[in-house]
Amino acid sequence: MRRERGLAALQGERGGRGQPPGGGTSFSNVFDARVTAIKRGMILSQITLVCAAGRIDSLFTTRALEHMGVEPGTEVDVMIKASQIALEARHVD
Repeated sequence: MRRERGLAALQGERGGRGQPPGGGTSFSNVFDARVTAIKRGMILSQITLVCAAGRIDSLFTTRALEHMGVEPGTEVDVMIKASQIALEARHVD
């Protein structure tokens, strides 16, 4: 039941919207989120994201997070496939 509520919340946002023909990404589940916490390790870091559906915890390489400049408060596009999660940082200038 909780999963269905979360998916319904994402449907109203950007989740499951797919991408326009001829562009975008192969990820069909793309939505907005904010990074709320990072537990850094030497190789891997655990990040906590908050989105319309709730909280997501995931592991990323510490190097990738540093390369993207991801810190708590960073707005990100989250892309989820059955086998992986990807982030794209959105920096506001």
